[in-house]
Amino acid sequence: MTRMLATGRFPALARAVHDGTDVDPETSFATGLEWVLDAVAAQLAEPRV
Repeated sequence: MTRMLATGRFPALARAVHDGTDVDPETSFATGLEWVLDAVAAQLAEPRV
């Protein structure tokens, strides 16, 4: 990740990583789980061709 951010191609991501706030592990886990479940739900909702 450090090498990727050093390229300068992702300035918004670099700011978010460097300026990010500390989050407790429970909140971090819950947020990550929500993102994963949302992605799974979106895949299941798409009609298969």
